[in-house]
Amino acid sequence: MKKYFSLLSAILWCLTLQSQKIDTVVIRFFTDSNIQQYKGAEWHHSKVKIPNGEYSKAYLKIDLGCATYGCCAWDYTYQGYLSSSKDSSLMARTEVARLITPYSSFMRRSKQGFDSLWSHPYVYDVSDYMHLLKDSVFYSALTGGWDDKGKFGFKHTVSLILVRGQNLTPSSRKLNFLSGHYRYSDSLQFDSLIPSTKFIVSKKDKNAKFRMIFTGHDQQGEFSPIKCYLRINGVNVNSKRLWKEDCDRNAIQPQSGTWIFSRCNWCPGEKVEEIEFDVTPYLKEGENDIDFCLGKIETTDSIIRANYSIYSDLIFYESKPLYNAELVDIVSPNIDARYRMENPTSDGAKIKVKNIGTHPIKNLHFEYFTSLGGFRKYSWAGRISVDQDTVLTLPLIWNAADFASNWIFVRMIRSTQNRENDIDEKKVYFKSPKALSSQNLLIELETTNDSTTNDLAIYDTSDKLVFTKKYLNNKEKHSDNITLPKGNYRLEVKDYDAKFQCGDGLGFWYSNRVYNKSTGAFRIVDADTKKILKVFNPDFGGLLRYSFRID
Repeated sequence: MKKYFSLLSAILWCLTLQSQKIDTVVIRFFTDSNIQQYKGAEWHHSKVKIPNGEYSKAYLKIDLGCATYGCCAWDYTYQGYLSSSKDSSLMARTEVARLITPYSSFMRRSKQGFDSLWSHPYVYDVSDYMHLLKDSVFYSALTGGWDDKGKFGFKHTVSLILVRGQNLTPSSRKLNFLSGHYRYSDSLQFDSLIPSTKFIVSKKDKNAKFRMIFTGHDQQGEFSPIKCYLRINGVNVNSKRLWKEDCDRNAIQPQSGTWIFSRCNWCPGEKVEEIEFDVTPYLKEGENDIDFCLGKIETTDSIIRANYSIYSDLIFYESKPLYNAELVDIVSPNIDARYRMENPTSDGAKIKVKNIGTHPIKNLHFEYFTSLGGFRKYSWAGRISVDQDTVLTLPLIWNAADFASNWIFVRMIRSTQNRENDIDEKKVYFKSPKALSSQNLLIELETTNDSTTNDLAIYDTSDKLVFTKKYLNNKEKHSDNITLPKGNYRLEVKDYDAKFQCGDGLGFWYSNRVYNKSTGAFRIVDADTKKILKVFNPDFGGLLRYSFRID
């Protein structure tokens, strides 16, 4: 049953839109097409016809799986572009998707719970490029890498999902000013490599957004943080430290390589998140100047090998609503493999909301219910800045139970500040946490020979801490007897290794091989019968999260 899960998840994602009576058009660019990884950079092209009509939203969905000849063991960059011609130059192409493939030899060898039927979904909102989705359009994927002289690789299925309806935030044009790989030795050299760009803003350009996809490569470029700066007309508009510190909490885990280590704005197996922010206040009608700069790389190495892959553009709008919040997704509960670290859950629903208007959002209102019953209204107050998103938690309304087809429905009334077109709603499917057969439990944890950073905590559905323990002794077996009332619970084990500045769980091949670190163990046992109820994989990086219930 497990090997069909990813396929089911992909199907349900499209069916979710249909179940909400949303009129969608699904166009397929590639279907289970192999991406060989040994020839260096390779282009894969597909041309489709866009049906006539008005569309409110557009999504690109990439399902990555193992090639027919086996999964690639290395982490490589996958870039997806839209263009009007197969022979378009790189600057004429619009990069709409980037991901880094996971270390996937476990999938090839059917180890650690994976097999060759493994796949993972990646979803990108490409609604800002609706003006490009006219007539015929090319989708081009740029891949490249090496794995044992080409014996292994990946395959991709790429779909464009168009949602019919009125587009409240239609983009009118985009200006691309960076697209490629840029060598870095120091900030002065990089500034000379990328000069400022002049551009014209017309009366029709009422709003504009800066969008960038950035990943660091080569030794220092990959494993050292760096700060970037954006200047418009000589004014510092925004700065950001480019560094991903949560690779050890990856949705695809464990992996066969160094998946836990922090990197420059990416993690193996994950979608590269776009950096976006509003630049409207900094523009003027007529000629403008934009400049992108990098600061000093954060490394003590005397020799710097850094290569940055950057795509960035300005997206212009002729009109946008003043207040417009979008219900992006229901993170949990959800069966979607992208949200594996948050699911299954017995906590409140987590939803992702984005401000796509021109003014900050300060209040939102929700109605929601599930197939397990319950109906609730919830009002939120806070602040979401323009072109920014946040994750909100809706209070719990259900008791977890085993059902064949659980679902949750959330309706968002965007804001009392603007009542026009103010309804947004989603419905997703989810699995309930498993029930343990005993209230009397033994929590058994065997530490490694370097375990001073392990912490265990159990919370109830009100997020109240009901049990906690810090493990201070090395290579020692611990057994704690706890009795829990009937109800729903969340268990967490956190790990942090100061050598790596991230978590390496209770077992990680690199720690074992390089530092002779022993492998620990963690399980839950019925205290009365001594029956093992749950055994956990020790290779869990920085966080092991497990939701369960006592019936």
